[in-house]
Amino acid sequence: TISQAQTALQNVGLTLEIIEQRVDPTLGAGQIISQDPGGTQQVPPGTTVKVIVSAGAGQVIVPNVTGQQEAAATQLLQNTPFKFTVTRTEEPSATVAKGQVIRTDPAVDVPINSGSAITLVVSSGPLPIDMPNVKGLAEADAKKALEAVGLKYSIEYVDVAAGNANIGKVIAQDTAAATKVDPTKTVVLTVGRVVDPATTVPQPP
Repeated sequence: TISQAQTALQNVGLTLEIIEQRVDPTLGAGQIISQDPGGTQQVPPGTTVKVIVSAGAGQVIVPNVTGQQEAAATQLLQNTPFKFTVTRTEEPSATVAKGQVIRTDPAVDVPINSGSAITLVVSSGPLPIDMPNVKGLAEADAKKALEAVGLKYSIEYVDVAAGNANIGKVIAQDTAAATKVDPTKTVVLTVGRVVDPATTVPQPP
């Protein structure tokens, strides 16, 4: 290190001058890369030994890879000038698509040494939703129940006779209750609808 070199030179009547600090990924900051005169040369007392000192691996700014596919982000971070050691972890997200980067740790725009370790937090997609049991509910109540848990729905109507207990109610749901559902799925509900006598086509005689 610089302090050790200064002490060693002072002990033999020499002085030290730092003429350059240079990025060097193989030596820690403050370590000596080279010296002039060399270590084996004979020099008179009072000679100044000029040294080039390592500035470490050199700092780089963590780039913004949020929203990129994991493979592309990993390649960028591993390439020059970053040369990061990349590890990954997954986290559910309702806003970032599965396989895309949510964030990095350290975060974007943070200065760190080239070659440092960095973690990619990758989306595992949205958390699945428990399908509620809406069979037998009135259509409006069934819609509210699905909306409350964030599920989309479509309605298919089936004609039933006047006076049928299923008029305006959910007769069937295409996804069983308590099933884990992808929140992007559209749940199909079958709802009873009374046959309008005015629109009934009579049978031919």
